[in-house]
Amino acid sequence: SLVTSVIIWVKDLSATGGYLNMTPKQREVYDANRPATDRLEREKLLTNESTSDLSADDLLQPQSDISIRNRYLSRIGAP
Repeated sequence: SLVTSVIIWVKDLSATGGYLNMTPKQREVYDANRPATDRLEREKLLTNESTSDLSADDLLQPQSDISIRNRYLSRIGAP
């Protein structure tokens, strides 16, 4: 159980900055700032640069492994 506790503590520290060890006041501040951070991250992902080669229909359709691989290779500039 000690190993499990340490693993949970390390994962929490790396993922949320130690949310489990925050005081209630620190959690309120963290939760108040989180929507702004989530919104900025969502906007960054949905910018025209990141989805410029995709249409709205492409985003709704499931993709095969080969199409995902080819799109990745074209983005990194592989020959």
